[in-house]
Amino acid sequence: MRLLLEDCDGSQPVACEVFRRVRTMILDGEIPPGSRLVERRLAEQFYVSRTPVREALKRLESEGLVCRSRDGGLTVTEVSPADAIEIFTIREVLEGLATGQAAVSRTESDLEALTAALCHMDSSALMGDEEEWGKWNLAFHERIYMAANSPRLTRLLSDVRAYLRRFTRVGFQKPGRMLDSNRGHEEILLHLSEGDAVEAEAAARRHTRRSLETILSALEGGDAHIAHTGDDSHESRCVLN
Repeated sequence: MRLLLEDCDGSQPVACEVFRRVRTMILDGEIPPGSRLVERRLAEQFYVSRTPVREALKRLESEGLVCRSRDGGLTVTEVSPADAIEIFTIREVLEGLATGQAAVSRTESDLEALTAALCHMDSSALMGDEEEWGKWNLAFHERIYMAANSPRLTRLLSDVRAYLRRFTRVGFQKPGRMLDSNRGHEEILLHLSEGDAVEAEAAARRHTRRSLETILSALEGGDAHIAHTGDDSHESRCVLN
């Protein structure tokens, strides 16, 4: 897998690209929690020297996606309830803000696009197609961000939603979760259609809290097959499966 150097820092483009690729693989679950990351193997995989890999791993460690295990090796951090609470609390505030703004500035075209996305989400949920549902779920939320007309807020939400990918596989292990989620989207769309900023924001925040409750239930109940020691310290999240 040779690197394509795109959108990278001019001083360390190779390290930037390695960081971006490995980060994406971790967030998408391609490299699962507890996996050991070895400089030499990553360098061979990306056809680069070990120096940019080392720099990339330092960035991943500072971001909390990679940590040092007891023997000094680097592993992908486990997903814990504390992680979920932190990310979803941030998401609730930002998502609520964007949805409230969208209720004021949305157009008929926005409402039509949101309605179409929700229809696709309903059909995908009925077929049990998580991948297709996820695609339209993302389209639904991104249309709200577009309607909010706040580029800086959109960038913040995009960063937060990148982390959410670590939790998506956990939350949707619960049967009927996609259909339940769609009802929350229906409520959001209703208030957007009415142009009610207060209720639209409240609906978005409720929707996010329900998602968090589902994920915490899975994590704490052991349904997610993700290790959690009961101690949210930095060391406890480095335990190998």
